Amino acid sequence: MYWEYNGTGWQVHLEQPDPSFDPAELTENVRKLDKEKNNIEWLGRSPFNDTDGFATPPDVGPISLEEMAKRLQEDDSLSLCLETEFPTRDDGLVLFEEAYDIGVPESQIEILDTGVIYQETAAGNCDFGEVFTTDGRIAGLGLNLVEDPGTFILYNVSLTMPTDVYETAPEAFGTLVEAILAPLDEETMTELNRRVSIDGEDAADVARDYLKANGII
Repeated sequence: MYWEYNGTGWQVHLEQPDPSFDPAELTENVRKLDKEKNNIEWLGRSPFNDTDGFATPPDVGPISLEEMAKRLQEDDSLSLCLETEFPTRDDGLVLFEEAYDIGVPESQIEILDTGVIYQETAAGNCDFGEVFTTDGRIAGLGLNLVEDPGTFILYNVSLTMPTDVYETAPEAFGTLVEAILAPLDEETMTELNRRVSIDGEDAADVARDYLKANGII
């Protein structure tokens, strides 16, 4: 599943609401569909998966999604901070609720802007906060990522381009994309994000450092 903004709201890219949980199969399915429908090529696939997840404050040790569900059920004073669309998205809160047979009541949900959730969770004002799993603010603010055995949709990264552009130099494009994406595991991507979101470095400078370090430029 891939979400895109159509100008008025979020929709599922290519109208495929039930994606594979195998990263290779998912990427191949999207690659075929986007080329067929839109003449778009998908190249490569990153090792990192920047999916949705939850985090706990620094003073709460790492726990699993199963344990998180149990705590929310047993203690109705615990809060779950989410961004606006997450409670209603097909790849959002419903996946957690269905996986652990839990219905989180509205009284436990607080809707906040995405960036605010990280700060409020770090301050202990959110017992659980929605995050992106390779966001640099998780490590930068000392948050603990809730362990997910594979509940949320896969969001690996590929590079896309029009087919007519790709066909001008397919081998060169393939080699370049592989060189860029292959080293990008979750630890590396999180550290690059941390340099931008926590250290305040310019994203272009961080990207340039990464390309130089990997001999791409």
